[in-house]
Amino acid sequence: MPRHEKKYLLLCLISLALASCGTQIQLTCVAPSRVGLHKGASLELLSADTGISGEVRNTLKQELQQGGFYKFTPSADYQLSITDTAESTWVTPGVNIIGDFDTDEETELTTQISLRKRNDAVYGYSRDYKVTTDGLHGDIEELCHEIASDLQPHRIIYTEKVYAPSGNPHVEQAIRYSLAGAWQLAAKSVKLAVQASPGEPEAHYLQGLIERQLEHFDTAETCFRNASRLKPDARYTEAIKTNKLMQMGAGYARMQLNLSATGHSDFNSKTLPAYYRKKNTPWVQIFFHLNLQAVQPGGQKP
Repeated sequence: MPRHEKKYLLLCLISLALASCGTQIQLTCVAPSRVGLHKGASLELLSADTGISGEVRNTLKQELQQGGFYKFTPSADYQLSITDTAESTWVTPGVNIIGDFDTDEETELTTQISLRKRNDAVYGYSRDYKVTTDGLHGDIEELCHEIASDLQPHRIIYTEKVYAPSGNPHVEQAIRYSLAGAWQLAAKSVKLAVQASPGEPEAHYLQGLIERQLEHFDTAETCFRNASRLKPDARYTEAIKTNKLMQMGAGYARMQLNLSATGHSDFNSKTLPAYYRKKNTPWVQIFFHLNLQAVQPGGQKP
């Protein structure tokens, strides 16, 4: 077989594989803090100095310092109390894969976080946190990751699956650029893909994902609507809703970070801490933020 025919056959096989299996692309989006504070707010962490409470406090402070959202001072405007920290371990009997008796050991780490304005005992935010891990010691870093993601704006890392239509090399090129994180080049390639196959909904969908990654939310919505118009598909209609949530979350985070609406380069510099999205977490919960609100002494909402 001539070399050019072999090359063409290989390209066809790649196209078929991409079209049938789909490709997972990793993207990021911005989520605001749940507590409604702005960058530069001063914070003081309060907890017991010893034991598991002290470990949680030190790890959480290090996590928040790396985020750079808060200033830490002894006479801060806001106080973050870490209370009721406990660790419990239990053993569950069972049978392993070869039929022998075995046991599973799990450790649960819990704590309560209460954020209050100084000298205002009934104004703040309170929430219980819990992680369950295997092993002898609860995962303090995982617990503090979860707390920190609520207390400061951050980036969520998530994936979406796309299917490359056969016969459109621009789509495949756009996917390769996306996998490499070269989003500007991906945007140029997918634009050519849509021009070459204007009736292909997946090309419009991929263009929407790329434009959304670049935080061009209005353009992304148009792309998703074009895909939905060409082919009624739950992925496309869900993408429209998700795009709205991401736009709201990014706008609110921009306000918390004291950035203007035109501060795009600063906002998109990937300096925010990043967290992987939890499995099966609805977007509506990810972007639901809670402003400081009234709570009863002891952390209970009225």
